[in-house]
Amino acid sequence: MKASTWRAIAGIILILMGLLSLLYVMNFDNVAEFGWGMLFGAGAVAFLAVFLSAPRPNWWAVIPGFALLGIAFMLVLEALNLDALGELIGGSVFLGLLGLAFWIIYLLHRDYWWAIIPGGVLTSLAIVNFLDELIRFDLGWLFLLGLSATFGLVYLLGRHEGRRMEWPLWPAGILAVIALLSLVEASNLAGFVWPLALILAGLYLIWRSLRGKPVF
Repeated sequence: MKASTWRAIAGIILILMGLLSLLYVMNFDNVAEFGWGMLFGAGAVAFLAVFLSAPRPNWWAVIPGFALLGIAFMLVLEALNLDALGELIGGSVFLGLLGLAFWIIYLLHRDYWWAIIPGGVLTSLAIVNFLDELIRFDLGWLFLLGLSATFGLVYLLGRHEGRRMEWPLWPAGILAVIALLSLVEASNLAGFVWPLALILAGLYLIWRSLRGKPVF
């Protein structure tokens, strides 16, 4: 694209931003928010068009494309006075779209195993954010469990120089244990942990003895 074309596009964008800011000053908040939503949506379409024109080399464009799309979605909900719906799904949609962007990057480039980590983290945040609006229960453990599953996927799917990496097992295991302990604490079941552990250990010993096998 010629430099003159870029300058014209930049000029149009600046004019639109000025007009939308002027609407805020004139107390036309809803109209301004809807206009900003459309402007961010147009930016999302532009980046996604770049991505779709050549997905593998232009993989980077899907990140700002989906980010702008999520922002546009939240602005339009606010402009339409759908605040309750925005609080319920707005943040989750934004985080989910960002997570989806990284999952798409991984699917396009299987050697980009690093994309699994932000994809899993953002997807976990989106799920927890959505459920937190529905369930009045501490869901920190669920986020930690999502992180554990993310590193588990890095172990299962990630490859470095054609070889499976062992290091993701450590954060996956540690996070899984912390998630379990957090769940126990959040559900007020801490007092049952040791008795149940002793019972399970006793059942394991009896089962091994009945089968005539050593304990370990």
